[in-house]
Amino acid sequence: MGIFRNREIKLQLLSGGGATVFISLLLFLISVFEKKKWPQETLILLKGGAAGALICGTVLMMIWLGFAVKRYHEIRILTMEMDEILHGKENLNLSRMQEGDLEILRDEIQKMIVRLREQNECIQKEKLNLANSLTDISHQIRTPLTSLNLMLEKIKSPETPDDQKRKLCRDMEQMLERIEWLITSLLKMAKLDAGTITLNKNETTVQSLIRESVQPFEIAMELRNQRFEMQGENNISIMCDRKWMEEALGNIIKNAMEHTPEGRMICTSWKENPIYTEISIKDSGEGIEEKDMPHLFERFYRGRKTETLNFGVGLAFARLVITSQDGVIFAENAKNGGAKFVIRFYKMVV
Repeated sequence: MGIFRNREIKLQLLSGGGATVFISLLLFLISVFEKKKWPQETLILLKGGAAGALICGTVLMMIWLGFAVKRYHEIRILTMEMDEILHGKENLNLSRMQEGDLEILRDEIQKMIVRLREQNECIQKEKLNLANSLTDISHQIRTPLTSLNLMLEKIKSPETPDDQKRKLCRDMEQMLERIEWLITSLLKMAKLDAGTITLNKNETTVQSLIRESVQPFEIAMELRNQRFEMQGENNISIMCDRKWMEEALGNIIKNAMEHTPEGRMICTSWKENPIYTEISIKDSGEGIEEKDMPHLFERFYRGRKTETLNFGVGLAFARLVITSQDGVIFAENAKNGGAKFVIRFYKMVV
């Protein structure tokens, strides 16, 4: 029987068996003493003690055995229920145990099961997000690749004029740069999500941070006849990883540039108070539609007014970098028109 494989029950049975052997030895000695004509009163006492010991030993052994059998069955039920849970059975609660130690063990296992279920739900959610992301990435890359193939066919055609071929080459180069940017951004986001990148925070003035962030877009703004205005005190600073923060701010500035008409202004400002340091980036566009507002920072989300070559990754990347450095970002429509992105870094309160 499986029950006799239990170590504790074996020990109890051996203890009971040892007691029985001891009592049998005592009875043997009594019989020897009888032959040697010991006093009758002494023999009666010895026989009565042996009989009492035998009865008590038997009763105790039965109690121990009953307790051990009950405990074994409770442990077996607990083991079977855990096995069902490990094999995927859901919404199963472990049976209540009457014994104190087993009840404590049961409660701890129940807590572990709850944590495992929560982790499994998170894993399943991440798998779904990953599958959706891969689908979106495939779609985002397939569209420009299709355009690249069409452009390549036109370039190969002898009927295409040389000036049009040159323009197609420039367009192809631009698309390839955008695809490269998309893949690089997604890899960086994946590393940030996985926590494999260490952000080195140092004190940086906001003014110098914005100057460096806007530099890659100065020529494009000049071609669009757009003005870039900066307002704020020179000595205001934040703790951040400068390299990553420049890229995050650059994505927000680029978004503002794309939504600002030619000849209009992009305004950045910063200020601080005892609670937080705030950076604002405002464009002169049409503002954000109400239905787009909740989804602005979602990966691959593209609003109705988004340009064709926009993959919907820039703002999501900016938010990930900012939140990874204990900042927050939100968007709103400015009172005098245009969209406004606000970044806040809260100060440590001692």
